[in-house]
Amino acid sequence: MSPCAMSPCHAWLIQQTNPDHPIEVGSGVSIGRKDSCRIKVDGKTISAVQCEVKWTAQLQCFQLVDRSSNGTFLNGQSLGKGEASRLTDGDQVQLTKGWQQNSELQFTFVTSFVKLGVKVKDAPDLNAKMEESSIAPPELAEVTEAVAPDAAVDGEKVKLQEALAEAEARAASLSAELAQIKEQLSADAELPAAVEVPTAVEPSEVETERIQLLAQVDDALKEAAREEGICSAHRELMEDCHKVQEALLLELKELFANRESLVQEKRRCEENTTACRAVEKRVQDLAKAKQSDVKDLQQQARGLISEIHIEGTSLSQRIPSDDRREEGHNLESPAKRCKVSSIDTGTLFAETMALG
Repeated sequence: MSPCAMSPCHAWLIQQTNPDHPIEVGSGVSIGRKDSCRIKVDGKTISAVQCEVKWTAQLQCFQLVDRSSNGTFLNGQSLGKGEASRLTDGDQVQLTKGWQQNSELQFTFVTSFVKLGVKVKDAPDLNAKMEESSIAPPELAEVTEAVAPDAAVDGEKVKLQEALAEAEARAASLSAELAQIKEQLSADAELPAAVEVPTAVEPSEVETERIQLLAQVDDALKEAAREEGICSAHRELMEDCHKVQEALLLELKELFANRESLVQEKRRCEENTTACRAVEKRVQDLAKAKQSDVKDLQQQARGLISEIHIEGTSLSQRIPSDDRREEGHNLESPAKRCKVSSIDTGTLFAETMALG
């Protein structure tokens, strides 16, 4: 690969505020506030290193790489930090969102002086003559034609360079694999001593054998890649199955634990129900016994009241009237005492009924 392909020199950045002084990109140029940047731009929204324009040998093209966190724009489209985008002739590079109000933050990427419309820096006298006369000198015309290829040709050239680089890399890889296969074949199958080895092989046969071996190697690589993809998919599927199995086992353990707790809770509920029924039966028995006792007390109270009335009536009939008067001054009459007893007994009966 030629040095020009590794580090092309036909690319420039033109600042909108300074179109007469294009900046040659070479193999790379950085833009930002940092002193080490080749293009130093001051501003509050500009990062230390805002972006970078560099040559990428693998892709055989220039790329714009955003190095900031506040955005770099290519043709109005924002790039993310670390994102790279391919540059073509005439692309507009803008620094941060303030580029619309500040033309100092806007650059144009060009690959030829014809599209610049500016003076050639190294030939001021020729430019002065060109301004005076519309006829360009032959030497300058040749230089202009040499450095001003058509944009379509440039694009095709870049594509061909990319395809060539890929083909070279592929050929180198296949050549190495072919050498390994030949070594293995020579080690595994030695030729018998009696067999005469031809001293010369026609180039067409060698080329045919080489093409066949390359085709076999290519098929083997494709088959290996396909099998590797299948194995990778199987591994991912097995990993997913293991994860699902672990999750199901955890859920099963939780379900068993919940089932055990429910069984214990059910057992406690049954024990509590049995105890409640026993207490209820005991309360009913006590209530029945109390009702029976109350009935007995009521019957006893009625009998006592009847006896008291009978005795009081009998005593009042036995005592003469005169004696009752005389004794009335000093003693209470039996009827009064019986009446008091009757009142106390009635009160006792009422309280007994209330308790019942």
